Amino acid sequence: NSLNIIGSNLEYALRLQPEQPEIRRCLKVSYERATRAILDLRRIVDALSPVDVTEHGLALALQNLTERTSRQGVHITFDHLVSAGEGPVRILHPEHLYYICQEALHNALEHGKPETIQVVLKQNPDDLRLYISDDGSGCKEIVRGNGLTNMRSRANALGGTLEYGSPDDGGFVVKIVVPRHRAMADPAEGDGPT
Repeated sequence: NSLNIIGSNLEYALRLQPEQPEIRRCLKVSYERATRAILDLRRIVDALSPVDVTEHGLALALQNLTERTSRQGVHITFDHLVSAGEGPVRILHPEHLYYICQEALHNALEHGKPETIQVVLKQNPDDLRLYISDDGSGCKEIVRGNGLTNMRSRANALGGTLEYGSPDDGGFVVKIVVPRHRAMADPAEGDGPT
């Protein structure tokens, strides 16, 4: 809560447009660091007490994640698209897709500075797809750090694939495809609907 107040005060001070460039630069750096600290703290809290994806289902967990993340000043939409005739999907280890989405949202906010982010969970007869796309600055030279490595590892654990990159018109897109025959749970196993 204190960090939010500090961030709000710094944002207000920046809006006053101080005349000295050195003071304006100092305020801007402080505001960016406060915002980053808030994001880092929220990630830590989420990691310590993650949403129970198995109990509440993947779609609801992703919706809650996008709603919480949108409180940081970015417009985020979440859509769950289900092909005709498909019932609720049951997936083994749905937490992998949850954490991939969480990391993708963090990366977008941290590096791309987008105004909008779209998250789409698409349930097809043959596969489950998760798309995270933003309208941020994009990235032509992608440095594969721990975040992207962990995302690929989680996709592989589901027997799926992970693709990412920046379209020519900017922004960044992450796409995960999980084949149903590799990732679906037997309803008798009680993994909860997603």
